[in-house]
Formats: sequence, C-alpha cells, structure tokens
Amino acid sequence: MDFERFPEIAAASKKALVQAIDEIIARDLPDIDALVEQTEQQVWKEVDCTACAICCKTMSPVLTQEDINRIALYLRLKPKDFQKKYLIKEGDTGNWVNNATPCVFLNDNLCTIYGVRPDDCAGFPHHDKRPFAEYAGTYRKNINRCPATFRLIERLKEATDAPDS
Repeated sequence: MDFERFPEIAAASKKALVQAIDEIIARDLPDIDALVEQTEQQVWKEVDCTACAICCKTMSPVLTQEDINRIALYLRLKPKDFQKKYLIKEGDTGNWVNNATPCVFLNDNLCTIYGVRPDDCAGFPHHDKRPFAEYAGTYRKNINRCPATFRLIERLKEATDAPDS
C-alpha cells in the first residue's frame, strides 16, 4: 500500500466504504464476526504499521490513569509531571490526550515507549471489538485513519457483495 497517498485514496473511497459497512450490517449476516476476524488476519499480512504510523502522526489516544502511571514510571517521572509535560485534558470529555501531534514518542515510525504504550494505542484500530455491528462507528471513523481498516472494509465489501446462497 502506498502510505504517502493513503490519505488521498481513503478520502476518495470513504463514502463508498461507509455505505458498505451500513449494507453489511443491514444484511445481518450470521457469520459476519468470523468473517471480520478471518479477513483481518489476511489484512495484517499486507499492512506494516511501522511503514505507516498515520495513527501516531494524526491522532491522539485517550490515556487512562493506569496508562499515565505506567508511562510516567517508565520515563522516571511523577504522573503529574508526565501529564504536565505531555498531555492535555479535553474540556468536552475530560479525557487525557497527547498535547501534540504527531506523537512525541514517535521516532522514524516507531514508538519509543512501545512496551508501555497506552492501551488505546495497543488496541488500535480496534478490529477485535465484537460484534461488528455494535462497533461500526469505530470502523467508519478509522477508514481514513488506518490502512488496515481501509483494506478490511474493502475486503468485507468484496466478500459480502456475492449474492446470498
């Protein structure tokens, strides 16, 4: 996948892929969760996060207090000092998020705190959330944020476009 052109490609395809998600949900396929899991495994053979890092360059995770404590300990900082140096509290949600993008812990597309990274980062792009229909909003949002999500939805669309047997 051409990660340089990904934002442009994803923007051009997002509407059709969001519609595909809605159509897949409307069909209420009994095996959709198994198909998502199987398709995701194929997608990860094609997408290398370390060649991309778009998520780290354009988004911020939500950090829990446990994340803050763990990362602060790793950085040999007090949690309050870590928050003051690297985070801001969102006014509308009260969530702690990075105070800058790209993430200050990103270096040459690699996370310098990978072993202690926030749980939100470790779970991204959240393809393991089931059932598929209940987390469709996550997939919709991540189509243009993650090449793996983009590919996953493309593949699901192809797999489910076949007429029912």
